[in-house]
Amino acid sequence: MHKNTRHGYSKRGQISPEYKSWAAMKTRCNNPNSQYYDKYGGRGITYYTKWEFFENFIKDMKNMPDPSYSIERINVNGNYEPSNCKWIPVSEQGNNKSTTHYITYLSKTQNIAQWEKVLKFKTGTIKARLSYGWSEQKALTTPIKTNKYPKGIEKSKEGRFRVKRQIKGIRKTLYSGYDLFEACCIANRGTNGM
Repeated sequence: MHKNTRHGYSKRGQISPEYKSWAAMKTRCNNPNSQYYDKYGGRGITYYTKWEFFENFIKDMKNMPDPSYSIERINVNGNYEPSNCKWIPVSEQGNNKSTTHYITYLSKTQNIAQWEKVLKFKTGTIKARLSYGWSEQKALTTPIKTNKYPKGIEKSKEGRFRVKRQIKGIRKTLYSGYDLFEACCIANRGTNGM
């Protein structure tokens, strides 16, 4: 960082998100010791020569709409330059990576995270299914199993089993030495374990 900066983006020791983004961009492109260099500078990704100076960068890019935004290259194989960069929410940044897996289903193309959101799947469900060798169609269309416990039993948030409704004979079965899960299974089969 320049000691005598006059761009107004560093006040009382606080560095602006725009300045941090600019500095990180330069590091990714120029510093072979950066952990991200192989994905940027190591692949030949550079930045617009005028952007060597923050004042020129901010003149072209303007302020971030919100501190939760980050700079994105529209073409992931292109350089950092005015025609290829925009501010985007960090939460959407992963949608434009060279490693993002896209799936087309019913004429709609989205990445895995977007499909999981639309289908209301837990994060990682589709990726796990694909890693088990499922087809993309099967991974998207197979519903999530929700009832994996016998009728009358549910699992609490703490991981304990509890009875959803009163089951006749459960107390007697519990006193016989069965745990709650076994007792409910026995009660649902119509016996009391005696």
